[in-house]
Amino acid sequence: MEPAWDVLREFRDRAGFHADAPEKFFGARHRFQKEWPTVEAALVEFQALLEFFLKAEEKELANEFEPALDSLLNDLEKQLGGNKFNREQTKAYLMLPNAQSGGVHYEVIKRND
Repeated sequence: MEPAWDVLREFRDRAGFHADAPEKFFGARHRFQKEWPTVEAALVEFQALLEFFLKAEEKELANEFEPALDSLLNDLEKQLGGNKFNREQTKAYLMLPNAQSGGVHYEVIKRND
């Protein structure tokens, strides 16, 4: 991933999340497109790393995370004066694979050329 870091940072800072001067904005977009093979390789590597961690997290936290989330939501409800959280929806947002809502399947979006 490291070879693409400078390209990604420049794009983020000048074109992605913060608009810079027009020359820098379009320069960052041009560099991103010009160096797409390097960026794409970094994204593929990051995707593999993300999938690895999601699977590891699912195995390691399957029996621990959901009860901890329920406890946190109970505490928040008390602190917030009786406001209620939709637990199934919250678990779905957090992508808990074994949540009571029936589970959420991890899906990685692939780029089609």
